[in-house]
Parts: sequence; structure tokens; C-alpha cells
Amino acid sequence: MGAPASSDLARRLAANPRLLDRTGPVAFEDVYTGTGEVMSVFYLTRMFSQYHVPLGVKRIRLVTTDDLTQHDVVFLGSTRENALMEELPLTQDFVFAWPPKLIGVWSGQILNLHPRPGEGTSYQVERDPKSLVLRTDYALVSFLPGITPNRKIVVLGGLTTLGTQAAANFASSPTEIAELAARLDTGPGPSPKRIPPFFQAVLRVEIMKGDVLSVRYVTGHVIHPAPRLSPKN
Repeated sequence: MGAPASSDLARRLAANPRLLDRTGPVAFEDVYTGTGEVMSVFYLTRMFSQYHVPLGVKRIRLVTTDDLTQHDVVFLGSTRENALMEELPLTQDFVFAWPPKLIGVWSGQILNLHPRPGEGTSYQVERDPKSLVLRTDYALVSFLPGITPNRKIVVLGGLTTLGTQAAANFASSPTEIAELAARLDTGPGPSPKRIPPFFQAVLRVEIMKGDVLSVRYVTGHVIHPAPRLSPKN
């Protein structure tokens, strides 16, 4: 994924070679169909089934206001695929940022809006300097206050579909969540660590041959809900 394709090879493999006359250099991409989102649904379904909790699945375009007010909602993928998330009043320290599509499909970033000492201000995919193959993705695991009290919005998304897969696998793993709780915990003493209700965590995802090789926690912030305005008489 990410390796450049020569013009001759691209013309031999393209379903419609005439399209190549209207574009610049092209690269290989074998996960454009959203394979990571499919695997993410599998991971979440497996986890919820273990706890006998029902799970509904919807396309993003079918999500309604009623879904957001009556249920906790998990969004799979970044704002590049889920434009609805950009319209929601979410309290976040980390956000996805995407340049114009003409600049490149792998030019997105995760921005750190409130960087702390030792943290990066942004995170983006890393490519092999010679082959240009994608080697590293970054992803977000976000548990955020919903648009109504007592509801949550969870976002599991990467800069590529493989990052989304890694985020869902991480969030559904008891071992990874226990480590995350220990890293985010701010309480004193050696008592069992509990994960805060709202937080965001940045993950570094190593990629090999179009699949997730490993996932590592980079940094995370506890998210404090913004005060809700009281209705005026």
C-alpha cells in the first residue's frame, strides 16, 4: 500500500486506462473498500456478544438524531468517511484534519489541539523513504460526551482503514484497555485503575503487507465535558 505504480504497469492493471490521462502519478492501494471497518464490526460484535449486549449496525448516512439522543453511538472511521461527525458539537483535544483531495489520499493528520510537554502537535502516516510503502498509521480511540446527558459518542478511526481496524481491536481488548486505564489514571495510590468516562488516546499502528502488525499507545488526554447551558426562562 502506497508504492508508486509505473505508467506502463498502471495502464495494464487499470480497469479504465483512459482515466490515467486525467491524473498524475498513481500508487497501489489494496484496502480502499474499507476492509478495516469490516474487521472493526467483527471485533465489536464479538465483544458485545460476550457480554450479551445487543448491537445495531447502521451506515453513517442513516444515523438519525434519535439514534444520538437515545443510544450510545460508535462511529467507525475518521471524519474523512463520516462527515456527520464534523457537524456534532464534540469536546475533543485531538481531531482529524484533511487537506483538499487533490493533494493526496494519505495526507491527513491527527492534530493535537492542546499539546502537553513531550507530545507532538500532529501525527501523520509514515512511509518507507525508498519504496514509499506505508509503514505506520495513526489512530484515535475517543470516548466523548454525547449530545444529550448520559449518552456517549465513541469514535474509533485511523488515518487509513487499517488504523480504524487497529483502534477497534485495541478498544475491544481487555488487556489494552487495562493498560490504557493505567496510563490515563490521575488518582493517587496503587488502587486498581479505572478508565475515565471520557478520554482520547492516540495509537501508533505499524503496517506490513497491507495488514496491522502491531499497535502502541502514544499519548492520551482525559476529556472534561463542557458545561451545559441552562435554558433561559
